[in-house]
Amino acid sequence: MQNSLLSHPRKFIAWLTMALSLVFLTGCETITLTNLTPGNLPENPSRIYTITMRVTTSRSSAVTPQNITPYIIIDGKNYQMAKSRLGENIFEYDYQLPANRTEMAYYFLVKYEVELNGRLEPRETYSELTRASTVNRY
Repeated sequence: MQNSLLSHPRKFIAWLTMALSLVFLTGCETITLTNLTPGNLPENPSRIYTITMRVTTSRSSAVTPQNITPYIIIDGKNYQMAKSRLGENIFEYDYQLPANRTEMAYYFLVKYEVELNGRLEPRETYSELTRASTVNRY
């Protein structure tokens, strides 16, 4: 099989087009989830622990901030997070750890809408699974 001289430039142009489209299209709808909860939580007599997360959108994003709905998933159950008084785009949830447990595994799920061509399109993103454990002071 013989390669013609035109096949190499075509391959290069196709590769360059794909690379440029990745550069320009990534970040258009970027949402970053940042866990603000430490991995080791000081033991609390009430067994209520506040789990906090920051949602950041890119500047060039078409995400409408008022249409961001964050959830925390613990033990397979969804709990809607509330806006925190700590700052803008910070959300929190107070979780009561059952009496027989000293650790929890959770992840964040954020549902949001992106404005595309005058329409709102639903999207969602989630974080990696995170583990936190209580630490006895003594």
